[in-house]
Amino acid sequence: MKYEVRKSKNLKRSLNLLNSNFKLLKGFTLVETLVIIGIMIILIALAIPTYRFFQIESGLENITEKIINSLRLARNKTLASEGASQYGVHFATTTIPHQFTLFKGGSYITRDDTADQISQLPTSVEIYEINLADGGEEIAFNRVVGDTAQAGSLGLRLIDNPGETRTIYIENTEISFVQIPLKSKILGLGL
Repeated sequence: MKYEVRKSKNLKRSLNLLNSNFKLLKGFTLVETLVIIGIMIILIALAIPTYRFFQIESGLENITEKIINSLRLARNKTLASEGASQYGVHFATTTIPHQFTLFKGGSYITRDDTADQISQLPTSVEIYEINLADGGEEIAFNRVVGDTAQAGSLGLRLIDNPGETRTIYIENTEISFVQIPLKSKILGLGL
């Protein structure tokens, strides 16, 4: 009888120990799960505006490069005398969104409109300034030498953040751009 009582007590102890270990291995409680979900929501809420800002800013970078590439393409097509013609780029600020057109011809008005390659700026970007030598909105390149009489600059900016700008400089034979940072970015204020 003593043996059976001991055996019964040992069995109960073993079952209690096994039961307590099983309770430890059950999983997360509802409170723990809610805390983890709350932390994830806060992290996502902080990341979305930053992602959106970089997405908009990359749109400004991309369109700047696209305009520079179109200007260089127009110049190269003119130098190669493709179609025995001149080429140029026209900037339209009267359309929404603003756009630019790679055209075939000595000027935008006398162009061959079947060869037009029209590109629209993203809705978050605008052309805010066109400073060309003749006061116009187009740049045409001359055959044989590839220079232009419409040297000057073109300013692009973000509509929602007008301080974030890019300026493209067109000289007689060279095309380049400069990024002009905000004063607050230089000082690290992040305004």
